[in-house]
Amino acid sequence: MIPSSAGERLDAERARLFTHSEAFWARWPNNRVFEAPYDELAGEAARCARLIEIFQGQRGTNVRPATGHARKTYDKANGEIATYQAMLNSVHNAMHYAISQGRGPQLPSN
Repeated sequence: MIPSSAGERLDAERARLFTHSEAFWARWPNNRVFEAPYDELAGEAARCARLIEIFQGQRGTNVRPATGHARKTYDKANGEIATYQAMLNSVHNAMHYAISQGRGPQLPSN
């Protein structure tokens, strides 16, 4: 079934990003992330950054609502943002390490 509304499309995108991110971390758990190929690291960095954007959009404001459903949504989105920012930081560290080891992005050969 093809998502028809903007919300459904966003949910489908988020599900796809979650699935690919979960597969990445299953292949490269814990400190093994420092052994991951640079292109996989770059892909995971892009996924984490996009998920952060999605959750920031869900959160809406930077001011925490006082009560109710809006507060729960805000708190859940904030938790997800923190999680994916930490993951993105780990991936960036692994990317810098890969570059220092000569495993960075490859230039096209002529």
